[in-house]
Amino acid sequence: DHEGKLLPLSCSIDCFKVFGSGVYSYMEWQRFMFVTFSLAFAVVLPSMVSNVSGSNLENASWLTKGSLGDVKAAAFNASYGAVELIVLSIFVISLFRG
Repeated sequence: DHEGKLLPLSCSIDCFKVFGSGVYSYMEWQRFMFVTFSLAFAVVLPSMVSNVSGSNLENASWLTKGSLGDVKAAAFNASYGAVELIVLSIFVISLFRG
């Protein structure tokens, strides 16, 4: 802070104003990106869980287990396209708002 003491981990974003507008803007950007990617992750998580439950890939590693190639054929429907469209919309909106 302005007295040279360390800031607590629970301080608000406004605590960073003492370091100048550049640091404050960077911290605002970090918070904005955290919210954006958390929202996108929350939208994609059900699809990832569905993909992991598939058994179409032989000798799948943990990296390929959550891919679309492992989804059950009966579970593959328009919801995957809708999820991709929602995630794209989240990123485009955040691009123009950020």
